Amino acid sequence: MSDRARFTATAPPAAEPVTITELRSHLRIDGADDDAQLLALLIAAREHVETYLGRPVLPTAMRAEIEAWPEGGRLLLDAPVLSVGAVVVTAPSGADAPWTDYLVRPGPGGTRWLRPATGAAWPALPDDAVIRIDITAGWAADRVPESVKAAIMQIAGTWYLARESVNIGNITGEIPDTGRALLKPLRWRLIG
Repeated sequence: MSDRARFTATAPPAAEPVTITELRSHLRIDGADDDAQLLALLIAAREHVETYLGRPVLPTAMRAEIEAWPEGGRLLLDAPVLSVGAVVVTAPSGADAPWTDYLVRPGPGGTRWLRPATGAAWPALPDDAVIRIDITAGWAADRVPESVKAAIMQIAGTWYLARESVNIGNITGEIPDTGRALLKPLRWRLIG
């Protein structure tokens, strides 16, 4: 058993880190005619950034399901954790048993270690049980780095302005990938 719990998103964030108004301003668009397309591009750009970073941008509900407790005394929650919502053991019958006798301690780079509280032990597991760990991960909305917002606008703007993958009849060159340069120092690569 690994001493890491890898998480996947269970719901999208409540908002986007960049607004349509900010993207319109970035692209110098006056009207709202393309707002539906701009919103779709903002969502796609955020998802692209999250995939590259290996972490959610805004507070996002995430879940890991593991089949056994770690052999060591602690479990690394591989995500920039804002909070732990629940640790639940689900038996094959479907019965849930919440476990609350744990501590969460700081780990590397915003991760957290989960371990039994002092004097407690990992709870016994029935055969074929699944352990579900729910967390919220990401940056607080007012803490999203400006470089992440700029990368999202650059990516969404590029996709808006170059709507096709082939450009015929024009002199073209490769667009510098400033989005990647903005994001590289923040890359996580532990989840997903």
